[in-house]
Amino acid sequence: MNTKHVIALAAMVSAASAQAQFYAGVAAGQSRVHNCIGSCRQTGAKLTGGYSFGNGLSVEAGYVDFGKSDDNDIASPASVPENLVLDYVRFQAKALTLGARYSWNLGADWGLDFRLGVAQVKFTNSIVQVTHTQVTSGSDSQSVAKPYAGLALTYAVSPSTRLELGFNTTEYRYDRFSNKARLSLVTLGASYAF
Repeated sequence: MNTKHVIALAAMVSAASAQAQFYAGVAAGQSRVHNCIGSCRQTGAKLTGGYSFGNGLSVEAGYVDFGKSDDNDIASPASVPENLVLDYVRFQAKALTLGARYSWNLGADWGLDFRLGVAQVKFTNSIVQVTHTQVTSGSDSQSVAKPYAGLALTYAVSPSTRLELGFNTTEYRYDRFSNKARLSLVTLGASYAF
């Protein structure tokens, strides 16, 4: 290899590493558990961190809290007729994610982010039973790895700060009830590159 090739290679590596950087983001919004009965829309949030290689491609890890249902209107035992059992089901879903992000520049300060990876989803079910004489409760949880995808419209406020309107989705499977459903989260957030 001659000197010109070495200098050209060094310049390309230097330029690529100058564009590469770490970033962190936070977002919150409305989550939804599809295929459920009751209060299926909750407040959710996500935290992300990653490393951008400078060519639009990034590797990213995150934590997503899809929220939890909360039945505040559980009946008191005195209000339940004899020979009747009321069941209240509460759920909570959280996930750790690992995957890739591709940022596509739409021009000026706008862009689209595409995310694809795997999510380790932990789903917790709590059941409260109310009869005429007592209230009993119990909970069970299950963790499973599932595909994870996301899409976000971004706006660069500055070279290091971006606002993001995003949609993220994965699924869970709860084997105890042979239940399978999709989890989704629509968020508004920001990320900072350093």
